[in-house]
Amino acid sequence: MICIDSNIWIYYLSEKTPEHEYVREKVRELILKEEILSNTSIVLEVAHYFRLLPKDELERLLNSLLGLSNLRLVEIDAELLRTSISFLTKYASLGIGGRDATVLAAMDSTGTKQIITHDYVFKRFQYLDVIDPIP
Repeated sequence: MICIDSNIWIYYLSEKTPEHEYVREKVRELILKEEILSNTSIVLEVAHYFRLLPKDELERLLNSLLGLSNLRLVEIDAELLRTSISFLTKYASLGIGGRDATVLAAMDSTGTKQIITHDYVFKRFQYLDVIDPIP
C-alpha cells in the first residue's frame, strides 16, 4: 500500500500545474498496481485547492479520487485524532503540522511505509520510503 499525498493528487488532477507532467504517469501506474491509502484530511485539502471550480466539476474530480476501487480511505476518528496529536507533539520540531500528523497517523494505523509526496518534511523520517517524482 502507498499513500498519495494531497499535493500529488492536486498536481495529477490539474493539468494546469507545471508539476502535472512529472506525476501523471507515476500516479497512473500506482492506481493500476497498488492499494492507495488516503485519509479524510488529504481529500479535504484536495477539495480546498479546487474549491473555486464549478460545483459539478469539483464533484467530478473528487468522485474520480473517491471512486477508485483500490482506495483505502481512513477516517479521522477519535483514535486516529489522538495518534495524530501524539505525532504532532512528538515531531513538531521536524516541521510536522496538523495535516501531516494525520497522514503519519493514517500510515501508522495501516502499516504503510511508502508515500509519494513533494513535501520535504516526510523525507526526515528514515523509516518511510518517500517517492518525490518532481525534480
